[in-house]
Amino acid sequence: MSREQGLRAWAAALAAELPPLTSSQAAAVARIAARLNAIHSQGPAEPASHLDDAAAPSPVP
Repeated sequence: MSREQGLRAWAAALAAELPPLTSSQAAAVARIAARLNAIHSQGPAEPASHLDDAAAPSPVP
């Protein structure tokens, strides 16, 4: 399983345990996803090592 697939699986499992989003929360998530998709489709101009820490799943207490 690739890192991306692992993160997607983690996010799906987490989402299944959370209450539904409000419409404004869903809109914010959609905007963030659109930005990430745009950035991903362009490819990084420089190494994005700072994103590795932010994208890694954190343990849930």
